[in-house]
Amino acid sequence: MYKAHNVIAIAFGGKSSKETFERKSKFDVIVRRMHNVIEEYVNKVKPRILAKYTSTVISYISKMSVLNWRHALGSANLAVKELINMYARNFKRSLLDAELIACDSMCPLRCRVTFQETALELSHIICAGICGVFNFQSLIDCINGLIDLGLNPEEFMPISALILELVHCGLLKSEHLGLSGFPVFDLMGIYDGESNINAHCVLDIAHQMVLKKERSEHHIDLLRLGLEHFLKHLVQDKGNVILDLCMMIKLRNGRLHVPYPIYSLLHILPLPVKLPVRESSPLGLHSLKKAVSTARRALLRRSLHLELGICNGPLGKFLSDIVIEEVNKALSTSLLDHVRRIMSDIVRYNKLCGAEPESWYGHRAIDVLLTLAQEGNENLANLKKRLIERNIDAANEYLLEFYKLLTSMFP
Repeated sequence: MYKAHNVIAIAFGGKSSKETFERKSKFDVIVRRMHNVIEEYVNKVKPRILAKYTSTVISYISKMSVLNWRHALGSANLAVKELINMYARNFKRSLLDAELIACDSMCPLRCRVTFQETALELSHIICAGICGVFNFQSLIDCINGLIDLGLNPEEFMPISALILELVHCGLLKSEHLGLSGFPVFDLMGIYDGESNINAHCVLDIAHQMVLKKERSEHHIDLLRLGLEHFLKHLVQDKGNVILDLCMMIKLRNGRLHVPYPIYSLLHILPLPVKLPVRESSPLGLHSLKKAVSTARRALLRRSLHLELGICNGPLGKFLSDIVIEEVNKALSTSLLDHVRRIMSDIVRYNKLCGAEPESWYGHRAIDVLLTLAQEGNENLANLKKRLIERNIDAANEYLLEFYKLLTSMFP
């Protein structure tokens, strides 16, 4: 009965006695009461965070926690087993051994914990988890190292998880990134040695970005290919569960609960993607697919996309520089053929989706049109003039004409 409720141990006192827990009905009431108290404080302190991280620790079967990208590929039973192992082991070693204490505030959220006189943010712990860093000492070294370099762990760790994933999959070479080791993610267990290796890899990436070490052409090409691979597989629909390489989004009660690392990841990639909700807010399936479609379209037209305003922080700037370099390289080869190929992919993709021209094309084609206008096409040169005059509405007819031209060129 206790296992059915995911209970590891029960501590009781006062008016409670052993007989209190003998009947399942009474036990259900007590468990529900504990959940209600926790959720009440979560909603009171952080009303916009609907993921309820505190209750996730207690009821982790219905609300899967984000560990690392490998756990999204494993079975539910394996994930639950590893979650129990992680929380139970740390509970025994850190709490019962008096190494880990809560902060002084009367708050059940445990948003800050103290390990060996070092305060840790819960959000940093979660972000470190997707990088495969679970050991507390490794976590402290990693977080403090990032902060010393002037980096925000919540921004840097999700993208580090992506790069570690690309290295682990062979799309990037550890020697080209200057990593001191090879990232380790083992589905069958979580070990302190793995945490130490992964933490050092994250710090190596940070030093590579901040200190701007020399990057070879081979390194740039690998990272570009890795980003393409990642974005092409950004979201995979498998029934009602959407899996991603770096995070797990679970469809529950008809709504999607999105852990906040996905926002850090999307916001610093060189893409014109802005999800229509705040962090950790429920997100409708239609809205998510729309956002993903935007990312895919941006990927298809990546060589003409120069508006990299969403890239924040040193790592975003690093990726932006690489993308811009690839843009210039592509445009210098065969401009018109390159544009036609990209637009062919866009037209074909949107035909498969059954989308109307106005719903997906619109002003996102302006970059392509302006580029083609440089080739001397009279109509497009006229369009460029109208766009410069900011008469966008008057240019729509040219957009539709260009769409018709593309559909005839690329059936």
